[in-house]
Amino acid sequence: MLCELLSSSSVLFNSLLTRLIKLTGIRTGLPLPSGWEMFWQLIVYFLIEDYTSYWVHRLLHSNWGYEKIHHLHHEYSAPMGFAAPYAHWSEILILGVPAFLGPALVPGHITNYWLWFVLRQVEAIEIHSGYDLSWSPTKFIPFYGGAEYHDYHHYVGRRSQSNFASVFTYCDYLYGTDKGYRSHKSIILRKMEETLERNGHRREGSYNSMTSQDFKSE
Repeated sequence: MLCELLSSSSVLFNSLLTRLIKLTGIRTGLPLPSGWEMFWQLIVYFLIEDYTSYWVHRLLHSNWGYEKIHHLHHEYSAPMGFAAPYAHWSEILILGVPAFLGPALVPGHITNYWLWFVLRQVEAIEIHSGYDLSWSPTKFIPFYGGAEYHDYHHYVGRRSQSNFASVFTYCDYLYGTDKGYRSHKSIILRKMEETLERNGHRREGSYNSMTSQDFKSE
């Protein structure tokens, strides 16, 4: 009885999903999309998702949104890859809307739809990984935030009114929500320069030879 119920539920879900895909105009048959079609559609999807999720994320940092929903995701003050999907079930649904908005507004082929969600999840894991890898291909993407950028958002936590964007940095720059991050970064760089100057005579200015003690406040 249970197996039959699960089977019928699966068939119903697949049927509804198929109708929804066709309703949005997403193609499922041949021919396959060209490389240029996939490239430009992915750019549009990223831009639409980034802009809309920026505002949704800001709303989640309101008093009600944070206390009722978003606080769960911020249990990680120093996130790792597994923290990317760690959130309240309603937050996953809410942030899913910006992700589906691009394919709904600019429908393409189903293969591009799958690729988009794979890339978006990989990006979410990467910015929560805690590693700002110098050899990452994302270093060549203009206005890309990355792990260091998003780490600051988790570092500040509940009080954070900075670095809301999910992928790029232009929204935070345009709306002035990156000031805290830039101020914090300038302070760290200044301390690094002061430490190098102070200890240069015995360490020859080597950044790698510096210890965490060097960066503690005087």
